[in-house]
Amino acid sequence: MYRGLIFIAALSLAGCATLTKEECLEGNWHAIGVNDGLDGEPPKHLDEHRRACRPYDIEVDAALWEAGRREGLKSYCTARIGYRVGVDDKTYHGVCPPERAPRFHAGREIGLEVNRLARRLASARHEIESITWRISQTDSDIDDIERRLHETSDWAAKQSLIDEKSELQRRLRQLESDRYDAERDLIREEAYVEEGLKNAQRRLDALLGQ
Repeated sequence: MYRGLIFIAALSLAGCATLTKEECLEGNWHAIGVNDGLDGEPPKHLDEHRRACRPYDIEVDAALWEAGRREGLKSYCTARIGYRVGVDDKTYHGVCPPERAPRFHAGREIGLEVNRLARRLASARHEIESITWRISQTDSDIDDIERRLHETSDWAAKQSLIDEKSELQRRLRQLESDRYDAERDLIREEAYVEEGLKNAQRRLDALLGQ
């Protein structure tokens, strides 16, 4: 299957300062702006840098930062990066200028479709895993009842355990039927997703070849 289309999103730690003390002191605001542009950061991101450098009484150079950010956006606002943003389902801050936005959005739409297909397949697989876990738990419960049946000599207790075992066996049969259906569904989902990924690859290749 077209696994190469699916990228793993890198997770950032919320609440961390955007710049270190050393970066604030160095004050290479143009380079910092370029990196932020490459990440698709909006103008308001500069406020986070101000907060990060405030404890050191360092002022940011907004003009240099913005010039760098705009330079970085030239590399960010492309079909390829738009695609990756879509695959990772990352937030888009509306930063691409009109002349670059269409290709970025075209790539992002393909990426979002790949993300949707990946989540759809993961959901089908998770359903089977969930049912399998419940089958295992039910088997364990039945084994426990059988052990208790051998240990007790009380007729009423035995009858209660037999009734409970019967109900668990009924539940087990239903779960096994559910798993069979889920496995059939997974086969259909895999075919659907593979065809969807092939189509996404064709669209992406055509877009990048323009």
